[in-house]
Amino acid sequence: MDHTPSAPTTAIPRPLFVYALLYGGMTVLAGVLGFKQIALPLGFTTLAVESGIFAFLMLVAISSAIAQVYGRAVANKLVLWGFAPLGLSILLIWVVLSLPPSPNMSAENLAAFETVLGQVDRIMIAGPIAYGVSLLLNVWLFERLRGSGEGSGFWMMLRGGFASAISQTVDTLISVVPGGASTSKAVDMKVLKALGPNGVFVNIGRGSTVDEEALIAALSDGTILAAGLDVFADEPRVPKALINLPNATLLPHVGSASVHTRNAMADLVADNLESWFTKGQAITAVPETAAVRPKGQ
Repeated sequence: MDHTPSAPTTAIPRPLFVYALLYGGMTVLAGVLGFKQIALPLGFTTLAVESGIFAFLMLVAISSAIAQVYGRAVANKLVLWGFAPLGLSILLIWVVLSLPPSPNMSAENLAAFETVLGQVDRIMIAGPIAYGVSLLLNVWLFERLRGSGEGSGFWMMLRGGFASAISQTVDTLISVVPGGASTSKAVDMKVLKALGPNGVFVNIGRGSTVDEEALIAALSDGTILAAGLDVFADEPRVPKALINLPNATLLPHVGSASVHTRNAMADLVADNLESWFTKGQAITAVPETAAVRPKGQ
């Protein structure tokens, strides 16, 4: 009998295992938190940001820490493995949305659930791309700034912050902002100038949130590179100057034209009609008709 001892199995270091658990959780959580926009006070102003940025910055911090302790190759491997929980969460969302809801679930709760998690197509395309590009770029920058030596702890934090800032720098602004007085012309010439000459502006929210005259000027004089617009300030009337711009791509408000979303919209219409004739009020009444009631009530 051969009593030669077998080679010891390679165990993952405990700190790296903990990092991996946190990393996987933050990968999934970032997408869910991103559905809420928060007002971040900065003293001199208030910045509107998607709350998913906090989980995303945790991903940046963890990947930078792993690059520092275990090297760039291990950090890159962790980033690539991060696609696993991201893909699994997208698959589970799709499965849950495909299953019929319980009849005991209220129409209001169902509508809210589908509003938050009913954007699987957008998540499947934008989420993995933004995640992979940003995190791999962060690891690369962090390692390149290491140089030949380790440097002090202060230098490690400084280059980590610098790498994080550069990796999060974007030249594409996608607006998914609701309409209303508080967001009217929120995207003005100041915002467009900050986006820069290589910037691309995409609006799939509400046309009223954009200063269209400023946008036309910015596209005409090279303040920004291009724009993709699905919504407009005075639909269906679109300024001719905007239509004639070669660097503007326009669509007739079709951002919600997915099978799932249109089915959900049809279901909501039916639920509103049923609620109107049985309870005397709509489930999702628009402000102009909130006080209207059926005859006899």
